[in-house]
Amino acid sequence: MREQFIAVLGHDLRNPLASISAGARILDRTVQNEQEHRVTAMLQSTVIRTSSMIDNVLDFAHGRLGVASPCSATPRKPLKPDREQVVDELRMGSRAGRS
Repeated sequence: MREQFIAVLGHDLRNPLASISAGARILDRTVQNEQEHRVTAMLQSTVIRTSSMIDNVLDFAHGRLGVASPCSATPRKPLKPDREQVVDELRMGSRAGRS
């Protein structure tokens, strides 16, 4: 049951994530300054990272359910860029909360 729930949850998370991505692209067309552009770029980057996490959760759930999924060897990417992005997001959110 738990694996089925995780699989359904992973699929259901894709719809709001697609809306966030579309909204960020629309906002990026109307940016007025560099800071606004950085915010929309960060949103898009966060969408990509979150989408990757959802894919990993779905792969895990499918594996636990015995559903065959294509397997491909991909080189591991360094964690440092993602870690730095998360810190930047937290900093930006902290600054926005103080305004």
